[in-house]
Amino acid sequence: MIIEIFANLCMSMVSFMKGDPTEEKIERNIKELQAREWFRELYTQNERFIQTDENIRHIIGTVKVEKVVQNERKEERLKGDIIEALAGQPV
Repeated sequence: MIIEIFANLCMSMVSFMKGDPTEEKIERNIKELQAREWFRELYTQNERFIQTDENIRHIIGTVKVEKVVQNERKEERLKGDIIEALAGQPV
């Protein structure tokens, strides 16, 4: 519970400092991420949720895809963040 509150607070601070990602940036990042097999699978299985969930769209929109795909650890972290957000989706 405390970790969730802290995570939400940190995410809010980062959002405030960076500003919210634009729809163009989110869509561009989705397109670039679809070159990765793991993302294509997640997107295929969860397309509607990815297209509508603000949390996942924020995660995708704020990442610098070109840098993430060059670093295995960062890519795994992004994958984990997206999977974690998808796990919270309503059934």
